[in-house]
Amino acid sequence: MIHFLLNDSSLPIFEARDHILKQLKIKNVLIIIGDTGSGKSTQVPRFLLNEYIEPHSKIACTQPRRLAAMSLAKRVSQEIEKSTGSLVGFSVRFERCVSKHTKIIYLTEGILLRELASDPLLSVFTTIIIDEAHERTLFTDLLLGIFKEIIKLRKYLKVIIMSATLEVNKFFNYFWNTVSILVPGRLFEVELLYAKHAEKNYLRTSIMLIFNIQRSFFGGDILLFLTGEDDIEEFCLIMTKLLKLYKKNIRVYPLYSNLSSEYQEELFQLHKNNSKDKDVYFNVIASTNIAESSITLDGISFVIDGGFSKIKIFNPRLKIDSLLIYPISKASAHQRSGRAGRTKPGKCFRLYTENCFNFKLADQLCPEILRTNLHNMILIIKKIGIEDLVHFDFIDPPPPETIMRALELLNLLGALNSNGLLTKIGLVMSEIPIEPQSTKAIIESKKYRCCNEIISIIAMLSSNFTMRSSSTINIEKGWKSGIIHKDGDHLTILNIYHLWRSKCKSKIWASKNGMNYKLLEFVDKLRIKLINLCYRLGVKLISEFEDNRNYFSKIRKAIFSGYFLQTARKLTEKMYITDLDHHSVLIHPSCKVYKSYRCVMYNSLFFSTALFMCIVTKVNDSWMKNYYNKD
Repeated sequence: MIHFLLNDSSLPIFEARDHILKQLKIKNVLIIIGDTGSGKSTQVPRFLLNEYIEPHSKIACTQPRRLAAMSLAKRVSQEIEKSTGSLVGFSVRFERCVSKHTKIIYLTEGILLRELASDPLLSVFTTIIIDEAHERTLFTDLLLGIFKEIIKLRKYLKVIIMSATLEVNKFFNYFWNTVSILVPGRLFEVELLYAKHAEKNYLRTSIMLIFNIQRSFFGGDILLFLTGEDDIEEFCLIMTKLLKLYKKNIRVYPLYSNLSSEYQEELFQLHKNNSKDKDVYFNVIASTNIAESSITLDGISFVIDGGFSKIKIFNPRLKIDSLLIYPISKASAHQRSGRAGRTKPGKCFRLYTENCFNFKLADQLCPEILRTNLHNMILIIKKIGIEDLVHFDFIDPPPPETIMRALELLNLLGALNSNGLLTKIGLVMSEIPIEPQSTKAIIESKKYRCCNEIISIIAMLSSNFTMRSSSTINIEKGWKSGIIHKDGDHLTILNIYHLWRSKCKSKIWASKNGMNYKLLEFVDKLRIKLINLCYRLGVKLISEFEDNRNYFSKIRKAIFSGYFLQTARKLTEKMYITDLDHHSVLIHPSCKVYKSYRCVMYNSLFFSTALFMCIVTKVNDSWMKNYYNKD
């Protein structure tokens, strides 16, 4: 039996400890509902460790985000005074820190789904915890459906569904032999302060509010919720300039998923380090919705809630993935405010009216499975061995049209054969957690002997790099300096990465050229992980640098081999028409295309005032004819 320190007994979850353990003895499925910061994610796996663990068994605790899985594993390891990867470890995309002694594994939902391919009953785990179930991610819903079947075959498997807010009735109806446990609320009171009118420029309003807090209160960290990386980096840049000018005791930190482990660790130590300083500082953490519930930051006294987040919505008829800035739900607003009441009383400034909260915000966000493309999910489902997608028992069945669109795409990419079974290419795609078009480009790049270049481009695209990230580059100057390539954005992205590396990965060069240094660091590590994964899967990587005019042409051909379904032809001076579905589209203003080309390929379509192509590169008309004639 393993004994460990229980040094967080003040957390609300401890009041429910005995009840949780009692119910698990008689129930297979347990639903735990508790506010953000109640201690569910860190303490429930520890409760189980000493009660239910068998000599060769493990506890799995899934998280919707890699950052959450890593930070939780490190936090719990510190609490039990063990090194991360010994008793408690994590497994996320491209990174794994476990040992033969590991009993608790924090892992992303995608990683657990891939475990099912080799162990369909997940026999190594005695208990599986689905954390943050209220987010209703695509993979959460898929796992719930799979566990519903596994429980029928594994009599003693325990499944715990944990959530800050949850549609309890829906889950009760979905599972049999289950019970819910409500954990007490937050530790301290949070005062809610609403805007008198809707704020049009919430970034400017947030900055003014931060300086007002600094003038009016003595200490306390501030958590600011923004919509995405671009907003966060813009905010940090503006604040850095203002702080140099006004010399305020404020420190600014960004927080989003594509940040290094070292930087994440620094963030989690902010509160401790601040308490040691002689001078009082306000730490301002500008975060995406990752800080709503996935991770916990100590010392937060003030929350500024802009009321928006970015969500991806797929339109199966237009075949468009749109990343939209969308109002948050009431549930998200509740979680955001709860971040301020963890260690002491706090305040939450909502940059929207109380009337907006009461009558305009939805109670819950629509489940991801009803609004996203399904091609990656189908690849995993096929690998696991689930063939009947139509009759699979989803808690909320996805739209049939979305399923058909995903099957069509995978068939055209060569991932599925005419019988709907995975091909060799499909098997590789199911193992590499990036877009299937990107995997196809990597596989095909060996024909053109430019695998290193394609992996660099794909690593940039997979890190959410956008041409808006380099919007400060003037096209004319950028072309002359060698940053912008005349044939399109994919090659410009490659130039950016190569130039940064040639400058010894300089932070000064990145800042001078308007690049996100932390993102480039992430890309550099991701690139190495992609290469290692390709070697493990037996994907041949061949690269030969060619200092001639065919070098960039071959790179374009390799990219095109994965993105041949995402092409458009020039219709007028500014208007293009897509080849596959005949949509009228424009080149997005953020693109660094030097001139208008007859035929182009694009990375994605984006809808705002019109339908725009993002990350655009020239293709030869003959390439398009060859592919479409072949198909």
